[in-house]
Formats: sequence, C-alpha cells, structure tokens
Amino acid sequence: MKAYAGENQATERTHDDAAAKLADLLGKSGLLIDRPGKKAAFHHLSFQEFLAAERLIQTHRADDGLMAVVRERAGTAEWRRTLVHLFGALALRHRNEQWAVERLTALAREQTRKAVSDCPHPAVFLADCVDVALAKRWYLGELQDVMVALCLHAIEDGIELHARARLALTLGRLGDPRPGVGLRKDGLPDISWIPIAAGVVESEGGKRRELGAFSIARYPVTNAQFQAFLDAPDGYRSNAWWDGLERVEPSTPAWSEPNAPRVVVSWYEAVAFCRWLSAREGRVVRLPSESEWQLAATGGDRAREFPWGEWREGMCNSAESQLGRTSAVGLFPKATWSGGPLEMAGNVWEWCFDEVGSSPRVLRGGSWSGTAGGCRSASRSGGPAGARCDGVGFRPASSSLR
Repeated sequence: MKAYAGENQATERTHDDAAAKLADLLGKSGLLIDRPGKKAAFHHLSFQEFLAAERLIQTHRADDGLMAVVRERAGTAEWRRTLVHLFGALALRHRNEQWAVERLTALAREQTRKAVSDCPHPAVFLADCVDVALAKRWYLGELQDVMVALCLHAIEDGIELHARARLALTLGRLGDPRPGVGLRKDGLPDISWIPIAAGVVESEGGKRRELGAFSIARYPVTNAQFQAFLDAPDGYRSNAWWDGLERVEPSTPAWSEPNAPRVVVSWYEAVAFCRWLSAREGRVVRLPSESEWQLAATGGDRAREFPWGEWREGMCNSAESQLGRTSAVGLFPKATWSGGPLEMAGNVWEWCFDEVGSSPRVLRGGSWSGTAGGCRSASRSGGPAGARCDGVGFRPASSSLR
C-alpha cells in the first residue's frame, strides 16, 4: 500500500489517498476481499501465491537458499503453487532448462516409496513442475524415468487418493507404460484382454441368462487409444465402419490426458471404433452385451454387489471420492475380483450393445459424478445412441479368448 499510495507518508492528504485507494482495491479492483478485524485477503489465491514467490526471490538471492525453501515447504500442501511459481522464476533467472531439470531430478530422487506414502505433497509439487517442463518441451532425460517410476509406485502403493490421481495424470503425459493403456509399437490400441469364464447372470428383475466365455478389455478405451482411430488414414473418416450408424464430426473430450478414459463419445462412435479395430486386429471386437458386462464386473459371483465385494470408500472414482472429473485408468488396482478387469465401477458409464426401454442403448458402471448406487454391478442406465457426455465412455469385448 505504501508504494500504491505514494512515497510521502507524512501528509494528511497522502493518508487520505491511501485510504481511498485501499477502498478502491477492496471495492472495485477484484483483487482484495474485505475481512473482519481491519484485514483483507486476496480474491484469487494464484495472485497471492505469485506475490509470495516474488517475495521469496527478493529475500533469498542465493539459489541454494531458495532450493532449501523448496525442500522445507514442499511437504505442506498450501505451499504447492507458491513453490511452482518460485521454481519457474528460478528457471527463468538462469535461462537454462538443464539447470532446472537437474534440480527437479535431485528432488525426485529423494522421494522414496515410503516417503511418498507418508507425505505425497512433495511428489505432487514435482508433478506440477514436470507438467510445466513438458509444456515448454524441455528435454527431461533421467527425470522422465525417475518420475514415471515414482508415479507407478504411487498407484501400486495406494497413496492418498487425490495425490495418486494427480500423479497418475502426469504419468499419462510422460508416457504411461502399463499394458492396456496406450498404443502398441505398430500404432494400434494396446488392448489388454481379460478372459471371462462362462457363467450365469441374474438381473435385478430375477431374469437369468447363461453366457459363454469371452474376453473384455482391462480398462475403458483411453484418449490415446481413441486418438489412434481418429488419426488413422483408414479410421474415423473411412466410410467402412459406419454402415447403419450416424457419423458426425468428432468432439473434443472434456479431459485430454492420454491415459484418461475417452469421454464425449457416442454409442455410434464406440461401435465404429470396434469395427475398425476388428479389421486391424483380425478378430471380432465389439461392445459387450449388458449381461456380458455384468458377468465381467462380478467375476460370476452373483453375491458380489461391487466388483470387489461390499461398498468401501476409496475403491472407485464416484461422487464420494470428490475428484470432480475422470481419473486415469487403473487408479484403483485392487478394486476388482482376482484377475478381473478394472474401472468396472465409477469413472465413466460404459456403452453396451443392448437397447433398454425407451432409451436406445444401455449404460453400465456409474461415473465420477454419480453416487455409489449407480456403481453397483447390477445397476443400469441408458441414453440415446448419439448422446455425448463427459461421464460416458466404453470398453470393447471379444468372443475370442486369446
């Protein structure tokens, strides 16, 4: 305020000007919010965090001192964005991306599996910095391998959910190496097929149906996998896959991370993708029937209300998890029966081939925005075949067991 009011703080007029300018900041600028006790707060935390980082740079001229602040404060969640601003300013000061990458690598190497499990905040800070580096197209070198391992361990070890979800998205940007998530060397979707034994499915209405053996994808189709269909010369634009289907211009997904499930995709587009993959794979690939979907979700155990058994918090991405969006596939590696497919509860509703009631096509599995009830293995919904929603995706099935 001294700088804003002027250099001379002695005159009454200057004090009046300062008061007027403070009132202007509080009432008109949108920068500050009036608080009780003659206090004010920044309306936008990002501005506050930026100024905090600038203050640190002014008071700690030496790089070692600033890096000590980063190490000391990285374990506190509230410091996360301030430290990202600070690190960006340091990188700009040096105008040397290699300097920045080397410091990030050193910090990442300090994050042991136990350290990340005990306190994931430094790892999340590193993920923010890595995302900045990727956006700037910096060469990461050794840092890429260190961060990929860190993110994979975070998923395997089941660290705190929100931190795990954040790290998993960075894993997608770095290149998620898990089978069934990305593409094969030939550029085709790398579908990890899970064999499902023959069994009996009983609907909530009591109707029983016997099913033969089949296989189903371990995960819903990801952005990276659907993009391969969009980009292929014989893919989305080819008339070969659209007989009897409605084709429109592809829509931009709500979230674009390569290892997140593809959403904003219609039933027609899901069927066309399966037809294309059938031709490229040399095997029949299709959407599952809803009975097949339910058998895959329960592993044939009709008493299993959810893929893992009874409802437990933190086992899937539903409204209860408060993630507020889709998550990277495979974020809940224990949320299934032994050897079963993942993401069969929550994250995204999945198109099935069947029709249902007045709605043309069945949806199963629940989503990130729905509650636990919709994530039950027997729960069902439906929607128009041309509908595109940010909570709907799909996974393929096949009659082949290989």
